[in-house]
Amino acid sequence: MTSSDSRAPDLDRALVIRDAATLRAIAHPARMRILERLVMEGPITATQCAGLTGLSPSACSYHLRLLGRAGLVAEEPSTEDHRRRPWRATFRSLSMAPEDPSLATPEFNAAARGVAQQVLAVSERRTMAYLETEAEEAAGWRAAGGLSQDILDLTVSEAVALREDLDKLVVAHSLRRGSATPVRPLRSDSRLVHFEFRLIPLPSPGQEPIGQPAGADFD
Repeated sequence: MTSSDSRAPDLDRALVIRDAATLRAIAHPARMRILERLVMEGPITATQCAGLTGLSPSACSYHLRLLGRAGLVAEEPSTEDHRRRPWRATFRSLSMAPEDPSLATPEFNAAARGVAQQVLAVSERRTMAYLETEAEEAAGWRAAGGLSQDILDLTVSEAVALREDLDKLVVAHSLRRGSATPVRPLRSDSRLVHFEFRLIPLPSPGQEPIGQPAGADFD
């Protein structure tokens, strides 16, 4: 993949990552923030990127070029000063392909962990920001929002079925595929919501570290 294609991106494109180099390009807090901004809001210049990340325009140019080499962003055609040319995302959504046995290498797994760690860091920041202002939310949103956890007893097939069922519920509301950029709420009474689902197989009984009691709610 290269950044030489300056045509408008396919907004329905779901990019499946199959190489460690692309994952390493994503696994950086500034670059992840840049990619999210490009997908959600549309093209930005390196100068605009500096205001977004707190980095210098030259540092942002470096990060954008690196993402471009990975095929994740591309320069927009422009009649303006080349130094102010905007960049765009080349995809609508990203996913990894861990089900492919050929990808189960130490290098790919390490890069995938790096991406997951950055995703969790973003989720943590959003969650803490919400909790700090939760009391100011309308009662309906306070009832709908928040966190909860439980311990489930599942076989592999049941776990897969649960994920598939949740995917079907979520996709009807997702703006990641097939929507225009910038991404905005589609109705006057709706708002963008961060949705997160984790299914983490636990160690054998007696081997799990002591932590939050099972079934605790944070609503």
